[in-house]
Amino acid sequence: MFCMAWIRAIDPKFARVAWWFKAKWPDTKASFDDILRFPHLIARSSKRWQSPQSGFLKFNVDGAA
Repeated sequence: MFCMAWIRAIDPKFARVAWWFKAKWPDTKASFDDILRFPHLIARSSKRWQSPQSGFLKFNVDGAA
């Protein structure tokens, strides 16, 4: 699995992201160590913004803006 001393030696930001990733997608085949060491290999999907249909409004509710 992993060693707690090794966890303390890495940047806590990366550890938080790896724990979040494993919690969000528990069925992933990537191990915690793989996510930390090779984050560029984790597949990411993105969606393109689409304008709303005529007569509709689109609100940003996720706080990203």
